[in-house]
Amino acid sequence: MFPAGCVGLAHMVVEYQSRQVWPALPGTSLHWDDVMIHVEDRYPFEEEPFDVVIKTWNLDDTYDHTLTFAVVVDPAPPLGEMEDLEAALRDLGLWSEEI
Repeated sequence: MFPAGCVGLAHMVVEYQSRQVWPALPGTSLHWDDVMIHVEDRYPFEEEPFDVVIKTWNLDDTYDHTLTFAVVVDPAPPLGEMEDLEAALRDLGLWSEEI
């Protein structure tokens, strides 16, 4: 969630295994104003450590901003569903072999 007043100056990226996974395009970030983003996305955590790193930064030189990030962790789906997920992410342009 990006609260009102951020005016696109507060940024966020999500990393797993030291790689940016959200947004999927490395070098980009999420930065909005007065927006709650709800994404039903599934990302396979296949290697330990299973740590997810949320990186935030603020380019506003006057005000501090607090961003909110929440995640729901589901049990791993059967392998066949994982293959279907990879194919769907490829179709959407959200899959990278680097991930």
